[in-house]
Amino acid sequence: MSGLNVDISPQEGQVFPLTKFIPWAAYVQDENGNHQTWEQAEVFEKLQEQSTENPDQLDMETAIDIMERATEIHLPF
Repeated sequence: MSGLNVDISPQEGQVFPLTKFIPWAAYVQDENGNHQTWEQAEVFEKLQEQSTENPDQLDMETAIDIMERATEIHLPF
């Protein structure tokens, strides 16, 4: 999926800027190799059809805590 990231300057009291993503187009390929390109209107329509329930949703605070406690991996370069 391609799109445009828009950073909105933080207002007083905000630490980070808000970031909004505007979907523009998507290349879709199924397991059989069939493919198609969706333009912005179709991408929006397909996204609207998705469920708001996410059984794979993660708690970001827990994920960050796990990352903070992980042993650092040093890469040689």
